[in-house]
Amino acid sequence: MEKRDSVSLTSSSFKNLQINSEKPNNKSPISSYSSSLGVCADSVVRSCEKSKCPSLVSLCLGVIGQHFEEIFECVGEVLASFPPDTKLALVAIAKRRKLLNDDVLISLADSSWDVLDISGSDVSDLGLTKVSEIVNTLRTVDIRRCCKITVAGVSKLVHHCLFQVPCNALPNVTLDDHIVKDIDPKAWEVGGVSSKVIARSSLNVNKTPIAEKFRLAFVERDAKKALEEAKKARKNEKLAEREWARSTEAKAVALEWQLKGLVFPKNKRKSKSFD
Repeated sequence: MEKRDSVSLTSSSFKNLQINSEKPNNKSPISSYSSSLGVCADSVVRSCEKSKCPSLVSLCLGVIGQHFEEIFECVGEVLASFPPDTKLALVAIAKRRKLLNDDVLISLADSSWDVLDISGSDVSDLGLTKVSEIVNTLRTVDIRRCCKITVAGVSKLVHHCLFQVPCNALPNVTLDDHIVKDIDPKAWEVGGVSSKVIARSSLNVNKTPIAEKFRLAFVERDAKKALEEAKKARKNEKLAEREWARSTEAKAVALEWQLKGLVFPKNKRKSKSFD
């Protein structure tokens, strides 16, 4: 009987027993603090990915662009030692701030460039010629709204870079937009007016079309080639005459004419005496 009572008691105690599979919440303050830090770091990374934080180079270029005129006057030689992509970005900033001229372009020119956008700048034939001598690998050049560039400058560009006139121009495409997309617009905006507004206002001015400039440049180049070929032909003709004069045939002909000159005067004298 006692055994039966003990078995019934143990079975009832097992029924009243509640098993909890969940782990006790004994988190330490350090672990909770580290988890909160991880959540904050993830949120910062996600916000940076969404906003696309600019790189350190872009931030530095933005600061230089805001004070480009003063920096170029003081340490222009230092800017000339920058990498090619950085110098091309500085050219784009100077162009948008209406500070791009012959001195700035020549000092920043790099031989590895293949694209150059100097539209709407104060670059003249001199600057374009010097840059074409330094950068002879240019494939695409934008010289729209450059009042100081004439057919002579374009012909020098064609002569040094040796590229053909494009069949189709793209007037709505700005070649250096991708260069300054990560730079703060405050670095290159002038007086709160963006370069797009300036470009639209300047499009209304009647200027010589870029295709016409290139056509005239090629016409001038062909004319120069024709003059050079004519000079070369005259030079070759003179050389041929000199070589023939030194030959034995020329000497024989000259001797024959000399003998004829001696004979004819005697015959003339005899005819006069008979008269």
